[in-house]
Amino acid sequence: MTVKDQLHKIVDELPEDDAIEAMQYRLYVLQKVRQGLTTVDEGKGVAHADVLKRMARAAAGAGDLVAAGGGRLGADRRVHRA
Repeated sequence: MTVKDQLHKIVDELPEDDAIEAMQYRLYVLQKVRQGLTTVDEGKGVAHADVLKRMARAAAGAGDLVAAGGGRLGADRRVHRA
C-alpha cells in the first residue's frame, strides 16, 4: 500500500464531523510506526528482553516517583502519603 493509499484510507475512515486534528494525529502515529519499523529493519531496535531489563532497573531506582493513590514511593518501596 502506498503512502497515498494509506492517506486515502485514513480520510475515508474519519467520521464526517471529525476535526482536522484527528487526521493530523493519525498521520503522526503512522509516521512513528513507519519510523519504528525502519529502525527494526536496520537492526537498530532493542530486544524485548532488554527493554524489560531496562524497565526493571528504572523501576528499582524510581524511589521518588509518585505511586498510585497519590503517595510517593520511599527508598523502602512503601507508599508514603504526600
